[in-house]
Amino acid sequence: MELRPETIALMDLFVRHHRPALVRDAGRDDECLFPGRTRQGGLDVGTLRKRVMCAIRERLGLLVSPHLYRSIAVMAYLERRSGDFVTLMKLLGHRRLETLMKHYAFIDRAASAKAVQDLILHGRQVEAPLCPGSRKTWPQACLSQPGVAYLETLH
Repeated sequence: MELRPETIALMDLFVRHHRPALVRDAGRDDECLFPGRTRQGGLDVGTLRKRVMCAIRERLGLLVSPHLYRSIAVMAYLERRSGDFVTLMKLLGHRRLETLMKHYAFIDRAASAKAVQDLILHGRQVEAPLCPGSRKTWPQACLSQPGVAYLETLH
């Protein structure tokens, strides 16, 4: 998998500024991204989980487990890429799309409803749908009209 330049920059920042503290805590540099005291090297899953939860609680005052963090990430992804369940299925390690849909489809419905409300109430620019029975797209003027004015153009 190829990483985007922004992701690489964040990882570089972590390695330069935060990883040295983990090396000090571990008492050795095992060349893992998250150094730790396990025999194999690296930070064990339980310790990483505890550190992430503590950091979120200290900075935000919220109790967020890794599972809840995962759900929040799914919500953020679907808000930006509504309907892209196949990518999520691969990223989250689900074998069946039905499993993912069972747990997260309600989030996508909410994101879709929000997008429709935004279009109607605020006249946000979106990719124009085709007119019923025609190959023409809706006039851009229709899409730029807020609220009721937009609805009136549909009749």
